[in-house]
Amino acid sequence: MIEDAELIQRHLRGERDAFPELIKRYQQMLYGYLVRMTRNRTDADDLFQETFIRVLRQLPSYDERSRFKSLLFTIAANLCVDHARKRQTRQSHLVEEDPDQGIDTLGDPSGDWIPDRMLEQKEVAETLVKAVDSLPEPQRELVLLRLETGMTFQEIADLKQEPLGTVLARMHRAVAKIRVYFQEHGHDTAA
Repeated sequence: MIEDAELIQRHLRGERDAFPELIKRYQQMLYGYLVRMTRNRTDADDLFQETFIRVLRQLPSYDERSRFKSLLFTIAANLCVDHARKRQTRQSHLVEEDPDQGIDTLGDPSGDWIPDRMLEQKEVAETLVKAVDSLPEPQRELVLLRLETGMTFQEIADLKQEPLGTVLARMHRAVAKIRVYFQEHGHDTAA
């Protein structure tokens, strides 16, 4: 597989296929992150486009020593923060709710019959989504960066320009809150 830095260099030299390859490489991960952060697919679509537009503008000054993924998610995270601020000023507390958003459908799509184990897995997944959504924004963003992108804690610390200890402490508090949420909603967290 061609390295991201090589694709960026090819793009800067005028090769038309290079940037679409970068988009393909990260589109699923980025889109999933944006959907979970905005809780709205339409907004995620807009932010997805805007993220790559801003990335394109910054590529000429891209430092090859840093990871492209970090640049991409720094831009996306900043856009999400801006979006949340704008949305807060426009709407007091209206949130689009789609309980299945971000959850893979398990079992028979007709819903006629779902084995007990699959039903339990779906309930746990739905509870996890709700638990993460209930977290304060900094903790929610951290959990989503970790789960949706697979970034290491060090990468997240670099992205957020925060000490690693701060990121780890925030994650510890987030996990504790998720555990409490699960317990309050009748799920065993002993495992």
